[in-house]
Amino acid sequence: GSRHVDPYAVQPFTDPEPIKPGEAVEVQWKGQEGSPFGWWFGQCHSVDSERYVIHFTHFSPTSRWYELVVPRNAQEPIKADGFGYTGGVRRPSAEECRRWQQFFPPNLFR
Repeated sequence: GSRHVDPYAVQPFTDPEPIKPGEAVEVQWKGQEGSPFGWWFGQCHSVDSERYVIHFTHFSPTSRWYELVVPRNAQEPIKADGFGYTGGVRRPSAEECRRWQQFFPPNLFR
């Protein structure tokens, strides 16, 4: 069964296998400090000891929504570069990736 996850709490990455560039990821993001998080599908572009750089490849590379820097091991919401707040990162299953793909447009968002 599914477990309840507090939509206001940061969900830290707990998988023992680290996320690598090129992998699909889901990122917690919200527009306002007091709002709940939503999960957003992207691709890990790069990772270092302090942060992930996530690309949202359903947007054009010139879009302000194309790239998001997400600090690793966040325990509380972190103000994002540009707009909003980030939380945790998770690795979606193959089935979850397929479900996300159903919602993407045939052409890039600009």
